[in-house]
Amino acid sequence: MAKRILRGDAPTSWSSAAIFFATACAGGIVPAMAATDLSAGVAVGVERDTNPMGVSEDQARVLEANGAISGQEDTAKRLTANLAALTGANSPLQLGLKSQYTRVDYVNLNSFDHSEYNIAANLSWKPGRVFDTSLQALTTRSPVDLNDIGGNRTVQQTSRQADATFRLRPTPNWQLSVTPGWNNYKVPLPAANEFELRETSGIAQIDYLGVGRLVPGILAKESRGKYYGVQNATRYRQQTGGVALNYKVTDFSTFNLFAGYVKRNTHLVVPSNDPAAVALEGSRSGFAGNLSYQRQLSVKTSINISAYRDFQQYDVGVNTAVGTGVSGGVTWKPTAKLSTTLDSGFVRLKIDGLQSGSTSGERTDLERHVALSLKYLAMRHLSLRTYVTKHWHNSTLRTGVFDQTVGGLELSATFD
Repeated sequence: MAKRILRGDAPTSWSSAAIFFATACAGGIVPAMAATDLSAGVAVGVERDTNPMGVSEDQARVLEANGAISGQEDTAKRLTANLAALTGANSPLQLGLKSQYTRVDYVNLNSFDHSEYNIAANLSWKPGRVFDTSLQALTTRSPVDLNDIGGNRTVQQTSRQADATFRLRPTPNWQLSVTPGWNNYKVPLPAANEFELRETSGIAQIDYLGVGRLVPGILAKESRGKYYGVQNATRYRQQTGGVALNYKVTDFSTFNLFAGYVKRNTHLVVPSNDPAAVALEGSRSGFAGNLSYQRQLSVKTSINISAYRDFQQYDVGVNTAVGTGVSGGVTWKPTAKLSTTLDSGFVRLKIDGLQSGSTSGERTDLERHVALSLKYLAMRHLSLRTYVTKHWHNSTLRTGVFDQTVGGLELSATFD
């Protein structure tokens, strides 16, 4: 499983987001906007997975020997429903809501049956050319691989995020923006059922708008996080600074670049003389950046390329990690009814302070994937999709070596 970059936490931020949305509705702002555009969809499918648990062969043999599973492969039935709403599409004030729910039921591995969800909201206000603001909120729940945590049933991670962006343009050529953010991440680990990360962040950016399609700028960001519910909990302060460049080459091509320097200081919440705990402390710094490029090559073909390097958070521990990744994809639509997408990616993750026996050290994971999907639009509201994805996971830790192949067929209906 690819490790995520986590963003921003402070319970007051999530509460403020809820209050802001409620006030807007109660005050009559939302009713004053244009009619709401609604869309919905439902999809049913069947999927074959060679490693739904995301474990190594050694781990799978132990689970089989203990009678926890009868085999590593399984077939799953999937049901997905989604709903989207947009109010005020042509007005200064817009409110967008998106939600998705997925139910996954396995034929044999019933302890891995689970539900996933993703709920997002966005409120934007553009009263004029000098000032605008937006507020985003997101909550998700999804399963994590058991490779790092063990067990014989699904373990789900829950993430809640909120951020607000305020933009000010004192002159036509300059834009100032600030973005406070918050993130809360929870996952019930076998040895730490209340494992939680709370993080707050702030971004300040200055952009120059006087070079046509090219928008250069400088950016500074600070994040502060703290762990709860786990032994040897840590807190950290991470600072990032650098230059940003956004370039819309044509109406069919965009280019975004950030290059800078990041420094992260980590300390134990409660001081300890345990060598394994002390190994978690320290200061790290280095290059950070990201690059993305999208281009519409023709009416039928488009490509996308992205790359990044940054400090990430290890999903199931307090350890600091440095992630470097690159990915790319191509989409081809030979007809109005038929489309195919091919994408591939590579991630290298170096994780600090992992305990192995009586020593602590660094672990390196290498993750690769290739995915191919084919979609046929049978009718305006009815489509059929087939897909296959291959994952390879290598690691300096023996139990971190495994692969996974997922293939499926899905029938979707949309309503608008």
